[in-house]
Amino acid sequence: MKAVYMGMTGGWEFSAVEGILARATSEDKTVAFVEGATHTFNPERGDDRFGDTLKTTYDYVAEWLNSKY
Repeated sequence: MKAVYMGMTGGWEFSAVEGILARATSEDKTVAFVEGATHTFNPERGDDRFGDTLKTTYDYVAEWLNSKY
């Protein structure tokens, strides 16, 4: 099974994703981090340093899916 694990650096997921990745049994696994995104993929309110993190997340997933399937 192919799997992508994403950590959002504006929340706690960035630290959890590495542990999840270490325990994942998939042979084809990818880890990606979205800089500045929170748990809901959006940047912190009022913080525009990281641009449109929702678009960044969706674009990455679309590219990953296209490359794997």
